[in-house]
Amino acid sequence: MLTDGVITLAVMTAGDAAALVAGEDDAIVRRLAGGPATPVSAERHIRERAEDWRGDWYRGGTKLAWGVRDVATGALAGTAEVQLVQPELPAGAANLSYSVFPPWRGRGFGSRAVALMCAFLAARTTATLAVLRIDADNAASLRVAERSGFRPAQELAGPRASMRWFAHDLRTRPAPGLQSRMFCPTCGLDMYWVVADDDPVGGWWQCDDAHRWRRAFGGFAPLDP
Repeated sequence: MLTDGVITLAVMTAGDAAALVAGEDDAIVRRLAGGPATPVSAERHIRERAEDWRGDWYRGGTKLAWGVRDVATGALAGTAEVQLVQPELPAGAANLSYSVFPPWRGRGFGSRAVALMCAFLAARTTATLAVLRIDADNAASLRVAERSGFRPAQELAGPRASMRWFAHDLRTRPAPGLQSRMFCPTCGLDMYWVVADDDPVGGWWQCDDAHRWRRAFGGFAPLDP
């Protein structure tokens, strides 16, 4: 589970199938799903993504997916997904995608999901570049890319690419949307990212009491014994 205190990214279970179907609108179907979800297809999707988490994350076609939940209510507010291997992307680049259901739009959930996915990639994978590919007419997601500190990266796309490409270097400071929303598990103070070029993931999270932490799948792991 990944959280910034406002949203949580957690692996979906069969109990989320109905909310997954209900949350889709025409925009999600057109841009991401390829066709309307049904209870059967939603359950299959959740089951397949759970198998991906248990398998080889770097196998072609593997999708590491979460449900985006509103912390205050526990409601499923969208989905998020990373792919560590895609034929269109260079080695070391991970593709990020997300959806936010209509009732939850306009609250910054997309930017928060992108920031949490970047933190996950930096701490738990060998990815060095996070990539967003966005339809040119998707103004909301274009704003998410900008707010999240992604740079235009059309040079990564093929000459016939119709989508706009953006990239964020995971070896540098994490996406800015994540900063100032992490709290020290020991003392509860705000944490900030400390850049360290000689560190395996480029740095660590630290509070003013000098507690140092690394992102882990279940939350944080102490950097110091």
